[in-house]
Amino acid sequence: MVASSAPTAFLLSYVEDEREMYGTALWAAGFLVTVFLDPLLALEQAFLNNPDVFVARLLQPGQPIDGIELTRRLRSDERTQRLGVVIITSHIEPSYRDAALCAGCDEYLLLPALPCDVVAAVQRAVTRRRPVTIQRTA
Repeated sequence: MVASSAPTAFLLSYVEDEREMYGTALWAAGFLVTVFLDPLLALEQAFLNNPDVFVARLLQPGQPIDGIELTRRLRSDERTQRLGVVIITSHIEPSYRDAALCAGCDEYLLLPALPCDVVAAVQRAVTRRRPVTIQRTA
């Protein structure tokens, strides 16, 4: 098995068109993308695989956790606390944004969003969360 240097992205949305559109855009931008419909399965896989970034819908109808709780759980576990988190939502109310940011998301993106806007938010989140390496010169 050959290790890949491409960044990995998990994409969680209950909307099939979003999974396809944003997943394709992230793949075209060089990410290895895994898409999910089930937030608990996505969370379990994040703990096992430690992706570079997690993109999640804020609301998860019919599911036991939403994007805010998912973010809290990712941030509270040392295996995933450094990955980037991007929340996508159609909810413009400041209380949702505040709750997502307090939970630890890096980016809060309002829908509808162009695929290039999602890719840009993901790239910013990944860059922000990468460990800083200090190189000393002799």
